[in-house]
Parts: sequence; C-alpha cells; structure tokens
Amino acid sequence: MKKSGIYMIFFLLISCFEKRENEVNVNNIDDRIRIGMTKEDLKKEIGVPADSTMMDNNKNKVSIYMYYTNDFSDYRLRVFFDENDKIKTYRID
Repeated sequence: MKKSGIYMIFFLLISCFEKRENEVNVNNIDDRIRIGMTKEDLKKEIGVPADSTMMDNNKNKVSIYMYYTNDFSDYRLRVFFDENDKIKTYRID
C-alpha cells in the first residue's frame, strides 16, 4: 500500500471520531435533563444548542433547542420549551 493510501485511511478514521461542536451524548439523556428544567439549567448541563427557533402557535410562544447527537444517525436532540422557558418535552429525531 502506498503512503497516500495510508494517509487516506488515517484521515477517514480521524474524521469519523472527531467531535462536533454542540454535540451531546444521548446515551443517558433521561438522567441529565427533565421536564420542567429551565433553559439556563439545560445549558449548564449539556451546553449551548447548535440551533434554536421560536414559534408562535396563536396561543403561546414555543421555543426549540436543537443539539447534534453523538451517534452516526445524524439525528438531533430537540428540546421544546413552554412560554415560561421550561422544558415541555424533548425527543431525538
């Protein structure tokens, strides 16, 4: 095998195990976050989200935080907040 092939394999291995910014280990997520937790407590526990959105559904404002997950599925951890900025629900999809 030529040196270029060895370098290519090494590069691919490194890129597969490189941690993305805002990535969350979801293996034990139910132990780390809970319904009713505030946005600030969530940020202290698992970090700043990769993305966030705000929706208005005519009755109240709902915000969503999205985090990258540590698996290779390209799923996101989505955390939904109520109008008081407390976790209403969360899911991985």
